[in-house]
Amino acid sequence: MARLHEHQGKALLGEAGVRIPRGILVRSPQEAEQALLDLGGRAIMKIQALVEDLGAAGGVEMVSSPQAAVATARRMLALGTHGIPVSELLVEVPVNVVDELHLSITAGLDGVRTLRLAASRKLPDTPASVDSVRFGPPGATPPIDLEAVAGIVRSTGLDPDFHGPLVEAVTRIASLAEARGATDLEVDPLVTTVEGSVVAIDCRITLQESQAARPSGRTAER
Repeated sequence: MARLHEHQGKALLGEAGVRIPRGILVRSPQEAEQALLDLGGRAIMKIQALVEDLGAAGGVEMVSSPQAAVATARRMLALGTHGIPVSELLVEVPVNVVDELHLSITAGLDGVRTLRLAASRKLPDTPASVDSVRFGPPGATPPIDLEAVAGIVRSTGLDPDFHGPLVEAVTRIASLAEARGATDLEVDPLVTTVEGSVVAIDCRITLQESQAARPSGRTAER
């Protein structure tokens, strides 16, 4: 199995039609400074390493000046995280978040996948919770039932105006998991935004080795 770095997973999500923050992968303080300027002067800088809790370890930081971008990139690249050397950083445009959700997809030994979706907060009069949706096995047509997806989206209790975009995003993510043979996939958080869109802010994707070797055809910029 091969776990992808965040920027690699986001490239796959973007290729599948899922919205991701506009971002630039950098490998030096000078590239970080230029990325900040290209992204409008305010950005989030993230260490690219296969570890948990990057934020708690100082691996995620907001920067809003060229000087801060250079200093932060120099620190992150020099110190690494959790004892692991770091050679790449992802610089992204901040997103105006309304609500956050956690989406996970796990594959069973029989090839059937289980999708779970939960919101970080519940609104009043939330309908009865739908714990999960199962789909597959590989080759099933369609790969996931849209009515089942709509049911799990309604159970989040979020603003109905977001239900349509959420169903579309969740369906695209499920289709990606099926097409690329993902054994585990998390989008945490998947957010709704002030602008009315649904965006994958962070992701963790594990593929079979044969699938991980396939190029995505995109960078992390969108």
